[in-house]
Amino acid sequence: MQLYTHPLSPASQRVRLVLAEKGVDWERRDVDLPNKENLEPWYLELNSLGMLPTLVDNERALNESSVICEYLEDAYPQPSLRPDDFGDRATMRWWMSVVDDRLHYASGALVWPALMRPALLEKSRKERELLLSRIPDHARRARHRRWVEHGVDNPDFGQAVLVYTDTVRDMDRALAEAKWLAGDGFSLADCALLPYIQAMHQMGWEGLYGSSPRVVDWFERGRSRPSYQAEITDQIPAALLARFSVVGEEFKDLVLQTARNAA
Repeated sequence: MQLYTHPLSPASQRVRLVLAEKGVDWERRDVDLPNKENLEPWYLELNSLGMLPTLVDNERALNESSVICEYLEDAYPQPSLRPDDFGDRATMRWWMSVVDDRLHYASGALVWPALMRPALLEKSRKERELLLSRIPDHARRARHRRWVEHGVDNPDFGQAVLVYTDTVRDMDRALAEAKWLAGDGFSLADCALLPYIQAMHQMGWEGLYGSSPRVVDWFERGRSRPSYQAEITDQIPAALLARFSVVGEEFKDLVLQTARNAA
């Protein structure tokens, strides 16, 4: 079993959490995202959208992190990351859909213009357009063009802050009723959400969730798990964390003021 991944990809991180929680043997195949290896023909044969991660098992390539996580749960049912109670199981899938439909794009809209745009601006307009034109998904290509053109002034940035504030509000309500997001057991829902709170944490934007003690406590409990330490904490070099801190500080006031305006 091989996982095509990148240390900083939240979607990849959630799959790696599941693999670690289940103690499954797998081979790491890191894809060079900064240099757009995910858009090379060999990778597009595995994943037509050029997205991470991709899991290859028994010569079958599986895409989309939620699909991969459910596949792993079916293939390796113990230890279970799916609640026994059908209601909690539905809640688990609801949280996974929140990530797939809203939070994944919100995370990109916040971090990408701040962190990735400067390197693209160093290229000529022709080089940038050539690179962006290789993105297979037209909607994603259009988003990236907006982010390059307008940076944090693009409309997606403010909307992404609102997605985070709404998500944290809903997380707070859920955690008032149970230890974890989908009941009293750690589940695929927690694996799905943890990387996206981590993305804000590493940028120094804890203010997006820090007003909820329950969410802070959930995040700290999740971070203390061996799976998190091995597949997220230990995978981020200190030099990168330092860079995140510098870039995050530059945009921190804008992020938090947007969140306050939404309150």
